[in-house]
Amino acid sequence: MAEWCADHLRNCEGWKAAGLELSTSCDENAKWLDACIRQLVSWSDCTSLGGFSVSLDKLVESDPAAS
Repeated sequence: MAEWCADHLRNCEGWKAAGLELSTSCDENAKWLDACIRQLVSWSDCTSLGGFSVSLDKLVESDPAAS
């Protein structure tokens, strides 16, 4: 599952289509959120994404509201 997810991460429209609107309009941030969640629920690191730790760092870095 973890390796599969790297090519199928949801952007803002993908989250909205699933009935889950996000507070961000940044597609990159939405994809990193999806990456983190998928790795958590699968209990595995996706090496294509650098693993959970890297994905979490990228999620924080891609937050347009972060200062």
